[in-house]
Amino acid sequence: MDCEALLTWSGFDGDDGFEAFSIEVRGGTDEPKRFDFGGCVVWSLRRTTRLLARDELRASGGFKYPDVRTYEWEWIGSDLKLVVTYEGTRLHEEFLFQEPQIAVDRLFIDTYDGRLS
Repeated sequence: MDCEALLTWSGFDGDDGFEAFSIEVRGGTDEPKRFDFGGCVVWSLRRTTRLLARDELRASGGFKYPDVRTYEWEWIGSDLKLVVTYEGTRLHEEFLFQEPQIAVDRLFIDTYDGRLS
């Protein structure tokens, strides 16, 4: 099944955080699945960017929004695996992106890090 993931950080607070982070998985014949995690810090964007550039093999995060919610990305050879868990509803979803093509918009992180003015 061909699928894609859209990761969204929104509502930057002007310092070091975002009001919301979500992952939406689309593909196959299924309806898109959106996973909301709530607020997070810039570090989560930076860590995920490193993972997608293959500078790191794993990246994960945990949130309490309103229940405990986690995600974990892991490179397995040339494939990328995503596991999303919501403890409160016992949701557990796994996705395997086979040899994914990755596009990262680095404008925010490069500006935040002072590489762009």
